[in-house]
Amino acid sequence: MTLCYNRKVTYLILVCIFCIMPAIAIEPVTTTALIGGLFASGALVGYKYVWCQFSECCDSPWIRPNISAMNRKLFDKVYGQHLVLDTAVRAIKGHVVNKEPSKALVLSFHGWTGSGKNFSQLRRWITGNVTECPHNLFIFDEVDKMHPGIIDAVKPFLGSYGEIDGVNYRKSIFLFLSNTAGTDIAYKALQYWDEGKKREDISRKEMEEVIRQSAYNEEGGLWHSDLISSYSIDFYLPFLPLEKKHVKLCIRDNLLSKGYRVTEERLNRIANELQYFPPAKNVFSKSGCKRISQRVDVVVMEEEDE
Repeated sequence: MTLCYNRKVTYLILVCIFCIMPAIAIEPVTTTALIGGLFASGALVGYKYVWCQFSECCDSPWIRPNISAMNRKLFDKVYGQHLVLDTAVRAIKGHVVNKEPSKALVLSFHGWTGSGKNFSQLRRWITGNVTECPHNLFIFDEVDKMHPGIIDAVKPFLGSYGEIDGVNYRKSIFLFLSNTAGTDIAYKALQYWDEGKKREDISRKEMEEVIRQSAYNEEGGLWHSDLISSYSIDFYLPFLPLEKKHVKLCIRDNLLSKGYRVTEERLNRIANELQYFPPAKNVFSKSGCKRISQRVDVVVMEEEDE
């Protein structure tokens, strides 16, 4: 309210200045236009300020990236994904703090989970959103289920162009989620496990080449895609299959969130309810941390009835 009141006072002072300056030769039309312009521009600023306090705008406080909070949240809730955590957080931070990024940030996540969305009229949809606000996050889920070639419609928005039809897309972030390369990612993780190496030693460089080759050659939305051949995607990030130790961390979180007691015996009992692969080794969970919540409830009730 103070800010609005001060603006009203400012407008009043401007009017008073014009009223006490009769000696200055100013055309009546010019004076009216000038005062009207001052009121209009000031009112627009005032209106925008008030509006943005209650409705989402492309400005503070609505756009205020909290990288530290994102970092803490991810590290608290995402297990066994060092490549995703390290690279994604740094890439996003570097992009959002850069006032003039050279291009839109494009991250492609690959693994065995996801849900579908509608991808029709991509160009019009993206153009409409970025016209409203240059800071946008676009998420394309289950790209592997798209018809080949559709995703290439977004290619013009990912390059190092200044503007396209007067619109700047370089501050946007594009995330692609895909099951593509899931088998090859699992095979690489299993190879490290067989050789007695830590999964944390898997490098981004070796996984990116695995994912690029698989995504480009596997049937799906990225098959022979221009996004891959033109190097429009900045990072290919794998979601590695989860080992039982990671699953137990998810179970622990679920138990705590429901107010249940956490014991090693209970963690093992619930973890053993899930299926693992490969059959002879049972290293990785087939469903990751999915299906845990229901298993927790059933096992806890079973224990209470024993």
